[in-house]
Amino acid sequence: MRGLKARDVFIGEGIKNKNHLSGWKVLISVVIVLLVVSSVIFLMFTAAPKVSENKVTSLGYMAVQQDFGSGYKNPQVVSVGDMFIVGTVNYGKLTITFVNATTGNIENTVSPVTDVYSWYFRIASDSMDKALLIVWNNGTNLNGTFLHWGDGSIEKTDNFTIASDIATTGLGLAYGNGEFLVVWSDSSNHNYGRTIEYNASAPNTPVLNAEFKVSSDTHSHADNFVAYDSSTHHFIVLWRNYSGISGLYNITGKIFDSNENALTGDFLIANGVANNTKYDYPSAEGGPGVFFVAYVNYNSPYDVHGVYVNATNGTLGNTFNIGTSNKYGVSFVGIAYNGNSYIAVWTNESYDIVAMTYDMDGNALLSQPLVISNTADSEEWQDVAYNNETNTYYFVWYDYTAKHDYGSLWTSSEIPEFSAFLPILIVAVVAFIAIKRRH
Repeated sequence: MRGLKARDVFIGEGIKNKNHLSGWKVLISVVIVLLVVSSVIFLMFTAAPKVSENKVTSLGYMAVQQDFGSGYKNPQVVSVGDMFIVGTVNYGKLTITFVNATTGNIENTVSPVTDVYSWYFRIASDSMDKALLIVWNNGTNLNGTFLHWGDGSIEKTDNFTIASDIATTGLGLAYGNGEFLVVWSDSSNHNYGRTIEYNASAPNTPVLNAEFKVSSDTHSHADNFVAYDSSTHHFIVLWRNYSGISGLYNITGKIFDSNENALTGDFLIANGVANNTKYDYPSAEGGPGVFFVAYVNYNSPYDVHGVYVNATNGTLGNTFNIGTSNKYGVSFVGIAYNGNSYIAVWTNESYDIVAMTYDMDGNALLSQPLVISNTADSEEWQDVAYNNETNTYYFVWYDYTAKHDYGSLWTSSEIPEFSAFLPILIVAVVAFIAIKRRH
């Protein structure tokens, strides 16, 4: 618009002052202005902005950090609408915090559960019905409740029992295709699943479908995890599988459709027997026809691995190294997908929270991990979510020195440095000087 206004001025001055500015000078001035505008547009769309080393990447920069107060292991975050929802637990009390996905400000906080055993809980959200399912182990039963929000209010449904025979180990939970799939291990360490549907017309009477056995393996199953791929409408269930040999554990998976039909048998993702080690804490995130699966080596060198798994037949891609953790910092890797790439966040060997982005072939997109937090060198138990409405990420973690849970909002757009626009400025200045001289 500025170029057009400038053109009008030059033409107008030429008409008023024919003796001062001849017609050919007007034409040259107009041509120069058009060249400047064209150059600016060209450079804006073709010049790759340089990103400074401390603003690494496609994540951009941290906008705001929050202290969620006294907490414990396993803080979690999910994305819904224009919000992030964070779950933290402290001495059995579960707190749910609604965080604005644009500003990072806390919008609301509720504490709907007070009897969580240790860190054994999971949250998942249904954006359509604006419902959050919370499942937790209270030491006796696996329970659930829904939070429903809208019109400025948050309503909690009655608690309900999902299973009464449960082991104290990790729970799996994910939402997809109108239902929540929760997976747990019973007291015999066999894992079971059940789908749950939010009943919008009668919130206190959710639909609990029949239990089904996840794995037919007779060995123990622990630290379950569930993820959903929206492109295939398939779930993946992961667990740590005891091999039958003392100290050696595998990571195993199985894929189900949205009707709880098994599409694969149990398939091996990480072979602890072959590698003489203990693998643990599997996690995953769904993408376009694949699952990004991560897991950790519970023994030295405490390395963190990733692999892509076909979301229909369970075929594995090449395993790649994500990073290194430490003896006491190994835990579930947080994973998020932004529509083009994945991000994985973990605790490194210095007890810092770090992240790396990956393309769909498992290639790292950064020259080095992005440091999310290293303020105390005692951070661990991390998670991440991506919000596609605001194009932002939210990270959460636990600091075992402060015994607090923290979160930070990051923008996903790069922040270009001044040097990226220097050529544009030079062209504009030269053109301006030329015009002034011709006047």
